[in-house]
Amino acid sequence: MLSKLFPVLVVTALIGFVSITAFAYVVEDADRVYYGDADYFENPAVVKAAEIFVQIPEYREIVERGLTKKDPEFWLLLSKANEKFSAAIAKVAESKGYDMIAEVGAVVPEPKDEPLPNVTQLVIDKL
Repeated sequence: MLSKLFPVLVVTALIGFVSITAFAYVVEDADRVYYGDADYFENPAVVKAAEIFVQIPEYREIVERGLTKKDPEFWLLLSKANEKFSAAIAKVAESKGYDMIAEVGAVVPEPKDEPLPNVTQLVIDKL
């Protein structure tokens, strides 16, 4: 698995002096980036997609009816669910200034003690 490291400098002015802190992010799984560009970003956030999808009526219908990939309704409902998911992700990103939103674990901060903002509930609220 190829990981990418993205350095970001954060400058903090504190009463008369400036401290510079370097942050970096490692992209562990670019396929789980739901919004933005996995090759260039500065302000990422993360979500738990499974928690979001269970709140989308079309996805719940797939599960409740036990639909599979062989059922035509599966694809129609999944397409609608994906549209709602993507629209809610975009609304949160744009309103909060995130230039990338990915699945928890798909992008990790370096150092690891600086967690990324988890915006799962904000996305659910935008559905």
